[in-house]
Amino acid sequence: QKVTQNNSEAEQHSQHQHENHDHHEHEHDHNEAQYDGHVWLAIQNAKALVQAVSEKLQTQYPEQSQQYAQRTERWLEQLSQLQQENQQRLATVTNKRFLVLHDAYQYFEVENHLNGLGAVRLNPEISASPKHLIALQHLIVENQVQCIFKEPQFPEKTIRLLASKNALNIGSLNPMGRTDSEQDYQPYDAQLRDMTDSFVQCLVNH
Repeated sequence: QKVTQNNSEAEQHSQHQHENHDHHEHEHDHNEAQYDGHVWLAIQNAKALVQAVSEKLQTQYPEQSQQYAQRTERWLEQLSQLQQENQQRLATVTNKRFLVLHDAYQYFEVENHLNGLGAVRLNPEISASPKHLIALQHLIVENQVQCIFKEPQFPEKTIRLLASKNALNIGSLNPMGRTDSEQDYQPYDAQLRDMTDSFVQCLVNH
């Protein structure tokens, strides 16, 4: 079972917005359903979204329906190929355990059979409580966690503290696909390939 933060931090989270979309995340048990707005991090979800939008456009613009259908078919094929490539690469690290900065990667983890054990913060904008850090420390030791992931937009102090104390590799994940300029975004396929690279690089050699 993954480790999440305590109720008081979850309550504070309801007053914040993360990257202009509201997660409405609360204290949860990972055996129960949980809302996670990062649906695009699973390619299977992306394919469903593409199909749904295409069907809507074909209905709204019937004179262009054939063009939309052809483009959709090509795009779905490309996404299926990307999905297969990522799963093949990540198959080498499915037994490796890791922590992430905040709980935004469930769809990616499930689709690729990854072994994420928890998050340092429920909300990246709220510092982890001492109680939560103690729980994470026990989790790291008991489960032989091998990597901890930061995110480029947020402070690294706690990540580096846990990493140095436990000899963990530090990786970097970018769930929003922002570029270095922080004003533009990566193409979807580039974002998912970069995320796959990050997991492999952080986990494969530990």
